[in-house]
Amino acid sequence: MLVVVKTLPRDANALMTVVRLKRTLRAHARNKKGVPSLFYETCNAYPNKTCFIDVVGDKYWSFTDVDEYSNRIANYFLSQGYQPGDTVAIFAESSGQYVSTWLGLSKIGVVPALINFNLRLESLAHCVAAANVKAIIYTSELRSAVEEADSLISQNVIRIEQGPNTSLDNALLSSSAARPPLLDYDFNAPLIFIYTSGTTGLPKAAKVVHSRYFYMVNTVHKFGGMSTDSVIYDTLPLYHSAGGILGVGQALLQGKYAIR
Repeated sequence: MLVVVKTLPRDANALMTVVRLKRTLRAHARNKKGVPSLFYETCNAYPNKTCFIDVVGDKYWSFTDVDEYSNRIANYFLSQGYQPGDTVAIFAESSGQYVSTWLGLSKIGVVPALINFNLRLESLAHCVAAANVKAIIYTSELRSAVEEADSLISQNVIRIEQGPNTSLDNALLSSSAARPPLLDYDFNAPLIFIYTSGTTGLPKAAKVVHSRYFYMVNTVHKFGGMSTDSVIYDTLPLYHSAGGILGVGQALLQGKYAIR
């Protein structure tokens, strides 16, 4: 009985937190918000605050930097005919650019499939096919891996290299940094695809909907006792849920900043 009395305040607080989160989820669904529009709210509140730091290269990304780069991605792919519901694979190392790229795609309703950058040959080709992607964006550092698997990947999949002096980066220079037209998001529609580890076979694509992303991020935020001044050192890969949702999401939706 003493244990119940002692833990009652904690348990009551947890219950109220869950109730409030559920209420917020319903409100966002009703108002047709999504992770991109919630990011806009964070960016508007902290435009000049640091959002990400790339340890390799010592590059700082403010919320405005992330917003503008992702807008360039969004507007470029919009100009190329990509539409809501299309899927584009991202095969790249963890960085602020990585997050900004998938965020930009999501702004126009395209669903990014986040592929483990350690995969090669059959496993890489399988992940591309499993998500039925229209294109694959890969960084110059991973060009050889894509070339090795080229014969295994459907020729209908557009190959897009991302890096200095590539056609994508050159196109982004002239792509508008203004926010693309705001969509009415389905809060229960896919935001991103992540993949299982493949320990029982080849990796399987799992969809993460906007509401689940929001709920996971906010649960960690509320129960972890975090604030907007918190700093997260994110050493986990950003193509999976722990690093790419629980870690990155604290920056995108809560105004903290993450160090990679």
